[in-house]
Amino acid sequence: MSWRSRCGVSLALSAWLVSSEAVAQESAPPAEAFEAPVSESAPAASAASAPADSPAASAPVDSPTADQPAASEPAPPEPAPSAATAAPPSDTPAAEAASASTSGAHADGAAVSRRAAPPEEPPGLRVGFDVGGEYQLRGNAMSDIPLAPAPASSDPARHVPGASLGQNYFAEQWLRLRARVGLVDHPGGPERVAPFLSLVGEADLLYGVAFGDLAVGTRPAAMPRDQPGYPGIRLRHLYLEWRSPIGLFRLGQMGFSWGLGLVANDGETRPVFGDYRYGDLVRRLFFATRPLGENSPFTLAIAGDWVAWDLLADFERPCPSGQGQCSDLAFQGVLAGLYEDGDDRFGAYVAYRTQKNYLNDFLDVFVADAFVQVHVDEPTGGRILLAGEVMFAEGQTSITRTPTRPQTEVQQLLLAAQVGRVATDLDVILEGGYASGDSNTEDGVERRATIDPDHRVGLVLFPEVIAWQTARSAWLAQNADTFGRPSRGAELLPTNGGVAGAFYLFPHATFRPIPELDVRLGGVLGWASTDVVDPYRQRAFGNSTNYRGGDPTRRDLGVEVDASVTGHIALPASVRLDLGIEGGVLFPGGAFDDDNDVRMGEVGLARLRGGLTF
Repeated sequence: MSWRSRCGVSLALSAWLVSSEAVAQESAPPAEAFEAPVSESAPAASAASAPADSPAASAPVDSPTADQPAASEPAPPEPAPSAATAAPPSDTPAAEAASASTSGAHADGAAVSRRAAPPEEPPGLRVGFDVGGEYQLRGNAMSDIPLAPAPASSDPARHVPGASLGQNYFAEQWLRLRARVGLVDHPGGPERVAPFLSLVGEADLLYGVAFGDLAVGTRPAAMPRDQPGYPGIRLRHLYLEWRSPIGLFRLGQMGFSWGLGLVANDGETRPVFGDYRYGDLVRRLFFATRPLGENSPFTLAIAGDWVAWDLLADFERPCPSGQGQCSDLAFQGVLAGLYEDGDDRFGAYVAYRTQKNYLNDFLDVFVADAFVQVHVDEPTGGRILLAGEVMFAEGQTSITRTPTRPQTEVQQLLLAAQVGRVATDLDVILEGGYASGDSNTEDGVERRATIDPDHRVGLVLFPEVIAWQTARSAWLAQNADTFGRPSRGAELLPTNGGVAGAFYLFPHATFRPIPELDVRLGGVLGWASTDVVDPYRQRAFGNSTNYRGGDPTRRDLGVEVDASVTGHIALPASVRLDLGIEGGVLFPGGAFDDDNDVRMGEVGLARLRGGLTF
């Protein structure tokens, strides 16, 4: 059944990344970053003193080193240290893995070291802070996307969406700020020591459409682009971290990632094309340890979560009427294990999630996920990359119940694999993936799975065309002029840009002729994994058609070609300017034919990119 978008899949987002970022020693902050003794009045180091040239040091497993190896633009520099860290000494293999790109390439090509060797330090407590962030601006020009029109409204004053998205020329922006306050017990000498107690925060101040056209009839989407994006402060992270003698503890609201980022994705790392958009947030009590010793390659972690926001649950979800909140209350428990040997990793977790929405409908699901990442040196100086992730979810839900069916089963499968060669100047990667699909909304089984949209595949087919087709379908299902009252579970139908119910191939290459420039070329080939059925049309009219009223048995999604060029300029005070352009063109397949067998026209997207990281 395809009515639910991410019933079991999203709850696999419960798995907290147990990787170099979480339990291996991250690059410790320089001693001078925490050089003010508690007993003295000297101020802590400023934000400008924090290193901004080593994003790989804090990269999770789904960073460029695992998801898009070295093909990714340098991630925004985080305050040092930027995330969960652990206890092993900085010269362990795990520490080296945390501070170096797993691809062997310069993931942050434009970065330049800005810090001299630390001076001798007397012993004692140090307290310090680091701040940083980014401002990003995108200018977009996009072809019109045909969508299902809305029926005539009984209210003549009510605006009715037409047969398209209605958004062609627009700009998007976001401002994200990060801060960390840490307490260090420095033993004296020049060595770097990470704080044993830290308070970490991150917030978005602006996020969404800055100016230009607004989308119409997309409100159920997580980011509907139907109004300017000046929502005020959105808290992403605020947590306390303690690196104890027995392991790492964290308490508070935080993001998380796992493996290739198919299911759990913190939304902090730019994909090959496009941008991170969401990020999964949980209020979490977390503990990770190395039971075989601090130098052991094996890490065990356990977590208990109250979900703040992901693509399945939203504690601040707006009601379908647009008035008030219709919150989801979701809790989950996670047990995970990770083995690391240098850049090579293998991990697995199991999770259980229970959730209720404002209508008291429930979701109870078990999830299992495993991933592997292996590098093999080859004679020309590069390395062969082999990586993969698989997830299976099973359980029950009443979120999509009907008068004749009080609950449904959940059975969903996701998998993806990467193979390629990565090196300092050139990466060539072939990724293939599968998300289970569902063409029958009435058979009592939820099978459609959705890959997290922050694991972005291409620029147009999945992130734009299918994302807005499913959002419009959900809008129609919630429209009072269609059903009289909102259909249950319709808010979970939008894919929000993730791959859902499809097979895909995603070959891409990144060429770095100089460290300050990267050139990318890629393509996407897609096929539906089941018949392409619009759940709204199937439920409203009793017949199975695709999202344009055409033949649902045509599964060819089409071919997409993408390209980008991005330059990185180092500015004073540890600021980096990124400028670039990217674009893509989709040549639709038969899955987008309308009820007259007319093929949908090509859809193109061109985007100017500009940003400052500091």
